[in-house]
Amino acid sequence: HEVFAGQHGPVRDIVVLNTAAALVVGGAAPDLAAGVARAQQALDSGRELLNEPEAKTLLSAFGIPVVATRTVNSVAHAAAAAAEIGFPVVLKILSPQISHKSDVGGVALNLQSVDEVRRAAERMQQRVGELRPDAVLDGFTVQQMVSRPRAHELIVGNRVRQVLNKARKTKTAAN
Repeated sequence: HEVFAGQHGPVRDIVVLNTAAALVVGGAAPDLAAGVARAQQALDSGRELLNEPEAKTLLSAFGIPVVATRTVNSVAHAAAAAAEIGFPVVLKILSPQISHKSDVGGVALNLQSVDEVRRAAERMQQRVGELRPDAVLDGFTVQQMVSRPRAHELIVGNRVRQVLNKARKTKTAAN
């Protein structure tokens, strides 16, 4: 790819590998522009951490499968989203000040009904208010509960400014 002429580093490697993998399995090449745009929004707002929906958009842009997630701003909307998705669901808090949701009781798994979602969301709001009164609660994320035998959850964390800056330069070179 002449887009990557003179480019080196992890972003180039990820894009090239994902593009090759997509072509081998007959899928679409990763959408680098969408991924960089999402990451750039976080950088422009002075953040180096992406929230869950932003991170899923970035991963998805690079062809990495993620669970469809809805972002809602109230208990009632969380319950409605869960009913639309179908049970069981996972409910998580969404707050720029809280990256480790489980530390404040901000994750509820395997919720089986609208009432369970409402109660869990209300408990989360109360607990965040008690443990992190400084935190702004932007709402919740709701997603289908995925359960696969012998599967494991992978949590990846990293300071992303350098990688995202390189990705932005790659996007600029592509234009």
